[in-house]
Amino acid sequence: MKLADIFQDGAVLQRGKESKIWGEDPNGTHVKAVLKGKTSVIAETSVQNGKFMLTFPAMEAQKDVLLKLVNDRDEVICLKDLAVGEVWIAGGQSNMEFRMAWDAERDNILSEYENTMIRFYETPKISYEGALEEENHSTEGVWRKAVPDEIPYFSAVGFYFANKLQKEFEGVPMGIIGCNWGGTSVSCWMPEEDLVSEFQVYIDLKDKTRGMDLEKEFETFKKRRADELSPEQCERLDLLMKNPIVEPQPPMNPTPEMEAFMALKYAPFSAFSAGNLYQTMLKKIVPYTCAGVIWYQGEEDSLPEYGGKYDRLFAKMIERWRMDWQEELPFIFAQLAGFTNPGGKLSLNFTQVRADQELASKAVKDAWMAVTYDVGLQYDIHPKQKRPVGERMALQALHHVYGKEQLSESPDVTAVRKEEGLITLEMIHTGDGLCLAGEDEKVKGLELTVNGRSVENYSTVVNGNLLQIQSDQIHENSCISLRYAWKDWIETNVYSSAGLPLRRSEEHTSELQS
Repeated sequence: MKLADIFQDGAVLQRGKESKIWGEDPNGTHVKAVLKGKTSVIAETSVQNGKFMLTFPAMEAQKDVLLKLVNDRDEVICLKDLAVGEVWIAGGQSNMEFRMAWDAERDNILSEYENTMIRFYETPKISYEGALEEENHSTEGVWRKAVPDEIPYFSAVGFYFANKLQKEFEGVPMGIIGCNWGGTSVSCWMPEEDLVSEFQVYIDLKDKTRGMDLEKEFETFKKRRADELSPEQCERLDLLMKNPIVEPQPPMNPTPEMEAFMALKYAPFSAFSAGNLYQTMLKKIVPYTCAGVIWYQGEEDSLPEYGGKYDRLFAKMIERWRMDWQEELPFIFAQLAGFTNPGGKLSLNFTQVRADQELASKAVKDAWMAVTYDVGLQYDIHPKQKRPVGERMALQALHHVYGKEQLSESPDVTAVRKEEGLITLEMIHTGDGLCLAGEDEKVKGLELTVNGRSVENYSTVVNGNLLQIQSDQIHENSCISLRYAWKDWIETNVYSSAGLPLRRSEEHTSELQS
C-alpha cells in the first residue's frame, strides 16, 4: 500500500471541504483510515484496479493532526504533523518558481522569519515518466515549513501570498503547492485534446520532432538535463536569479547550444512540449483539495510562433483544471511585469499578452487579475521584488474568495468625456481617490494622439476618481486616441489610495459627444 507522493508528514489539508486522499494498493481490496485531530473523522473505500480514493468530511482549521491507514492485509501507513487550513496551488513558469533564496528581501526574511504553520510543497519537475529516479530531485517533493533552513526553497510569490492571508486568518495553517516550470507555455499544462483545431500550432510543433531519431535524441536530452541539474549549473542559476540585470543585454541571437536546445524543445519528452507537464506533474496532484489557484505565467506564450490567442488558451486551461478538480476553482493570476523586449531570438510581445490577460479577467468567471506591470525590471525578465505580486494576489483572494470588504481591484476606466481642451476619464476602484506616486506632477505612461498626431504638450490632473487631460489641441470635433501603459516596458505613477496601479487602458473618443 502506498499513498500518492504529496501525502507526507507535515502536509496541509484544506479546511471546510471534503478532503480527498488517494494511493495505490495493487494486492488489496479495502482501505480504512482515520484523521485524528481535535476530533476524529473516518473514511473507508474499496480498492479498484489497484487504486483507492478516500474522502474525509470537512474539518476546521487545526494542527498536530495524525493520519492512519490500514488495508485488508493489516498493512499500516501513519502520517504525523499534518495541519488543516487553507491550501492554494501555485502554477505557471519561472516567476512563480522564483525562490525566496533569490528574492530582494531575502536577507531580512531568511534570517528572522519562522512560522511552522506556513508550508510549501514543490511538485517534482519531471517531463517524462522515470525522470524522478534518473534525475536529481532531492530538493523537491517534500513538505517544507517557513523556517530559516527551509524557506529559501519556497516560491517567493507563494510565500508572500500565504503570509498575507495568514495575517488575516490568525492561527490558520497555510499550504502552498508549487506546480510550475520556467519557460513553459499554457499548452504544457493541458492535454493535447484541448488544443486540437484552435490551438493546433502547439501540437504541430511537437509533431515536427517525430521525424527525428527520438531514441537517440532522448539520450542527448537526458545528458543536457543532468547538466542543468548539476551543482555547478545550480550555482550559476543562483547568481543569475539573485542579481538584477540593470543594463540592456544584446539580442539573443542563436548559438550552437541554443540551436541544439531548440531542435528538441518540443520533443515528446521535453517539458516544453504540448500536454507533457499536464501528464507528468499536474496529474500527480489532481484532485488535491484546495481553495484555489494562483498563477504567474505568459512570458513564453508571447513568442510569435504561437500565434497569439492567449486569452482563449488560458481560459481553456482554466476550464480543464476545473473539470479535473470537479469544482469551480478560483483563479488569481498576475499580469506580466514590465520588461524591455530584447529582440533577436526572443522576440517577445508582452503588450499583447497583457491585453489578453485583461480580456481573460473579464471573460472567465471567478478569475481575477493582479495588476503587476509596475513592479518589473526593465532589463530582467525575473523581477526580484515578489512581495507586491504575492500580496496583490492575496488581496484578490481576501475580497473575492473569502468575502473581506476591502479594495482588491486596480483602478479602471468606466467612462470617457471629451470637451473643448479637456478629456475626463472616470474611474472605479480608486478607494479614497487617485494619487500620483513620486515627485512627478504629470501622469507617466500616457499616450495622447489627436487626429492621428502624437501630442506631448498636455497636462494632467487627478481629482478623486477622475483623471483629466488638458491640451489646447483637443477640440470637440477631434479624433482622439488614448493609451495608458501600452508598451512592453512602462513607467507609471497613477495609483489608488490602496497602492494599486491603474489598469492599462486604450480609448478612442472620436464618437463621444461633448
